[in-house]
Amino acid sequence: MHEELKNSYEEEKDAVYNRIAELESNPGKHRNILSNHIYVPRLNKTVREIKVHEEIYPLENADLDEQIDELKDSVEKGLDHIETYRTSIETLFDEEYNVAQMFKLLGEI
Repeated sequence: MHEELKNSYEEEKDAVYNRIAELESNPGKHRNILSNHIYVPRLNKTVREIKVHEEIYPLENADLDEQIDELKDSVEKGLDHIETYRTSIETLFDEEYNVAQMFKLLGEI
């Protein structure tokens, strides 16, 4: 479980770094973000540079017991739903078989 969390953390961290690199390398492309934060009647501003100051802390010292318990609960609920679906489908097939048997019996009479 811990290895899966570590891998997921690394994937998310890489995605954040990739997005930061994209923002910093194409600042003009993200001019629309400026309009969300500044009221300008005519948005004739140019974005020349974006610098992101990030600090992503390592996962090693994180207390993830609560998240791990939530994940386990989620998996158990998912398995319960799958079991419910399985038994419902089996019941449906049993009922369909019973109906087919009734029609077969009627055809023999």
